[in-house]
Amino acid sequence: MIQKRLILKGRVQIVDDDIDYREKIKDIARCMNIHGYVRNLRDGTVEIVCECKNKKQLSEFKEKITIEEDRHLKPYVEKIDEYSTEGIPLGFFRVDYDNMDLEILKATTRWVNSMISFNEEIKKMNVTLKKPNDELS
Repeated sequence: MIQKRLILKGRVQIVDDDIDYREKIKDIARCMNIHGYVRNLRDGTVEIVCECKNKKQLSEFKEKITIEEDRHLKPYVEKIDEYSTEGIPLGFFRVDYDNMDLEILKATTRWVNSMISFNEEIKKMNVTLKKPNDELS
């Protein structure tokens, strides 16, 4: 078994077709039976700490997570820096969400709830506006 820390550079912290790039990495790793985690770093890169069976599996993993730049505003990997790590206990591959992700989730939840309330208010207004017209008919 070999452990590696990979730093992905490029346009890698975006969502493509409503799927977070980190989730794609997690799915690939789990299909390949690779342990570890993936997370966004504050400098705009993505960090992966993974444990692979051998160098061949690591190479295949890196190939599968590499997305070439081919379309506007899609994620792509410009470069992967590789560092050796040893002795980090790694389990089932996961996305490691940080406080920034949690704050975004909370804000999004508040926004969705306010839009639901707003929609209910619009429905009430619509019913109120229709009543006088119904009486005239």
